[in-house]
Amino acid sequence: MTGSREAVASVAGAPDYNAGGSSLNDSLKFDLADTLHSYFGVSSDTNPYINIDLNSKFFDIQDLILSQKNRNSPVFLSINVRSLHSKIDVIKEIILNLKNNNISIISIAIQEVWKIVHEDSLQIQDFTLFLFY
Repeated sequence: MTGSREAVASVAGAPDYNAGGSSLNDSLKFDLADTLHSYFGVSSDTNPYINIDLNSKFFDIQDLILSQKNRNSPVFLSINVRSLHSKIDVIKEIILNLKNNNISIISIAIQEVWKIVHEDSLQIQDFTLFLFY
């Protein structure tokens, strides 16, 4: 993958993607738990996810730190980067910031990485790199 152009359109009733996470978090369209409960129902007999805390909200770094600071549950990060090579240092800073705030990161899924040229430059301390094309 070598890159892409981004198109921006305004749709009535669509979340404002430039307004930060709160606009996206208010939309049930992006709520994983609501989607699974709609599909499987709300009974533990039919829904294997009913007793799992599925929090897949959008956060900026400070909001993520505030939301996780006093919790002992692991964090799975999912990030769209639009070119990993140009953002790897920022990602490393974010991870260090989270670790310094005692946020336990178990896994990081990075999307929109574009072209991978030098895998060795993408290593993140304490994580194992897996690439899927």
